[in-house]
Amino acid sequence: MNILLVERMQSDISVGSRYINIEANKDYYKGVFTNNKTYTYQIGSKLYNKNEGYAKEKSVIQINFDNFY
Repeated sequence: MNILLVERMQSDISVGSRYINIEANKDYYKGVFTNNKTYTYQIGSKLYNKNEGYAKEKSVIQINFDNFY
């Protein structure tokens, strides 16, 4: 039986006014949490339209599954 180990998996789902980002990290490396936050901010900046008010702004939710300790 062959088992495929994925080092990094990323999935983005848009549901109504919410944008959900799901990430799985197999190993810890310096900057893993910074990279996760940066990606969340990058998504949020792409969703924001400066011609719309804050009431129409979408929220970004990031869920991390980290397999390290």
